[in-house]
Amino acid sequence: IEYTIRNRMLENGAFIWYEIDKITDFKQKLKYKLLSILKKKIYRPDYEFLFECHQTFFVNAVMHYFKASNDNIYNLYCYKAMDWIYGNNILKKDLVQISNIGIPMRMMTFDGKMDIEGQMFKGSYEVGSYIMALTNLIEWDNNNE
Repeated sequence: IEYTIRNRMLENGAFIWYEIDKITDFKQKLKYKLLSILKKKIYRPDYEFLFECHQTFFVNAVMHYFKASNDNIYNLYCYKAMDWIYGNNILKKDLVQISNIGIPMRMMTFDGKMDIEGQMFKGSYEVGSYIMALTNLIEWDNNNE
């Protein structure tokens, strides 16, 4: 959990999918730039994607840690992670409201794009994790009133 907070959590609470070194970053950006030019369509490296489910996976992991250890040292990071979904993102918008279906949009890029080909769906595991995270946070709040 500490590694994830230290190395994957951005200042606004979003989690990067995976770390990438500068050389690989340069190669990936060049590859996708060339692909975009050749196919006349914008392509992005997947490491630029910020997925809503990573926010809820983190919350669920921390809440399981708390239930097993009764150590709440990481619990406030859960709220930071969820705040990203509800407006502490680059767009300053609630991803649930944007989706208009009662659950958050699946993902966005670092610069706030969400209409990425191949990413305009919502998987059942994402919905399930979102519901679990909300339930875990409600339970946490009820026990700490």
